[in-house]
Amino acid sequence: MYAEVRSDGQPDPTSLELLTKARELGDVDAVALGPGATKAANALGEYGAGTVFASDDDVYDAYVAQPAAHTLHELAKQHAPDL
Repeated sequence: MYAEVRSDGQPDPTSLELLTKARELGDVDAVALGPGATKAANALGEYGAGTVFASDDDVYDAYVAQPAAHTLHELAKQHAPDL
């Protein structure tokens, strides 16, 4: 699941709620991108993410969608998640 990260490096509460619900369906991994993402990874793990893919790269803050879409595409190709 894609987790929104607030400017203070904490996951958005909605992302934590979705992660909690997703765990009911099975194992879940999370993707957090942008400044503060690695700080948010701990909280995402506490809420049940088995693996957290995180990058603090400023490109995710500078551009709205293209870098994140590319990263999600590459992660999906590499890890072939069971959707």
